[in-house]
Amino acid sequence: MSLLAHGEFEASLSMHPLGILAFGVIFHRIWNLVKNLKTTHNYGKCIETPS
Repeated sequence: MSLLAHGEFEASLSMHPLGILAFGVIFHRIWNLVKNLKTTHNYGKCIETPS
């Protein structure tokens, strides 16, 4: 994953073919967690008022 993060795609792919997929899955999970954190507060209860 370090090679992929540094832009060395061919070396990353040759060392671990599924590394690019794993990087995408991890990034997607972090994105969802941050998005969820922005919309929920107070132990998971949504405090936004319905419109």
